[in-house]
Amino acid sequence: MPSGPEYPHYPIAHEPPPQSLSQLWLVAAIGFVVGSLIVATVAVVVISRADPSAAFATYIDDPEILHVIEPECGRMTDTVESLIVTGTPKEQAAVIVKQNEAVERFVAAVREIDADVLATDEPTVGWLADWDVLVSLRSVYAAELERGNRPVLELPTDSVGDPINERMDWASEPECVVPDTLLDTDPEVVKGV
Repeated sequence: MPSGPEYPHYPIAHEPPPQSLSQLWLVAAIGFVVGSLIVATVAVVVISRADPSAAFATYIDDPEILHVIEPECGRMTDTVESLIVTGTPKEQAAVIVKQNEAVERFVAAVREIDADVLATDEPTVGWLADWDVLVSLRSVYAAELERGNRPVLELPTDSVGDPINERMDWASEPECVVPDTLLDTDPEVVKGV
């Protein structure tokens, strides 16, 4: 069958005109930039609204401070772990007081670092304040035990609900972590006591 002249192709009204490859790359690049800006803006808003007391600026990394923290924390940890909270409530309270004294000696040793060095290291300042809070709470706990009450040691939490000891550990790991014995208030059961 003889073929007649070819009919010209007319675009259908709903068919978009063909785009060049460079136009597609331009659209993709603009989309990527806009998406990145949105993600960055959300991140800035979330970070700026975070509770500033919930976490330290970063972790403790000043070599002069770490040089003191590591051995002093080791001594404190050895001491508090050797003091087992056991016996009558009054005996338990006395052990908790002795453990607190070891922590206070540790914190005092860190605070002996040059005041200018400590003042410029925000993580250390917050970390030391958390140690003070922990000792204070344990002191109240010991006093309640001595009065014959059955207190509960409740650690303060940060804005996400994590106890402060997790923040303390994060700021100073691996040089110093809060010994579990300072957080565990269930005494060892000793038969006959």
